[in-house]
Amino acid sequence: MTFYWAELERQVRIEGRIKKLSSKESDAYFATRPRESQIGAYASNQSRGIIGRKVLDDNFEFYSKKFENKQMPPEE
Repeated sequence: MTFYWAELERQVRIEGRIKKLSSKESDAYFATRPRESQIGAYASNQSRGIIGRKVLDDNFEFYSKKFENKQMPPEE
């Protein structure tokens, strides 16, 4: 994987092997993530484009309220 990191004015290259995790392993990892990161995963529609920052902020607020005082279920 290669990407440009504008703030550092560097191109970053990552090499390695990947392995698909089981649903159980993936769900266990999700549960360890910080709350804001879990909400962000819901809000950003992973692997899809985002129309704009407002949509992302609105989605974050929606899921923050939806799961207020509740455990976040793993993404569906």
